Amino acid sequence: MKICLVGKNLTNYVLANVLAKKKLPIDIVYNFELKKNDSSRTLAISNNNYKYLKKISKKLNFSS
Repeated sequence: MKICLVGKNLTNYVLANVLAKKKLPIDIVYNFELKKNDSSRTLAISNNNYKYLKKISKKLNFSS
């Protein structure tokens, strides 16, 4: 079974890490576009979550 995650976002980033630890094959499909996003949304994460994301970013390759 192969798992396909659609979109390059924080949720898929963390989910891909969890599934990779279970040795499941994963594809992440996304549309690469350079566009300016004027959004007033804010994302807040804890210091522990930041450290976790920084640690797993070395394990996952999101090259375009």
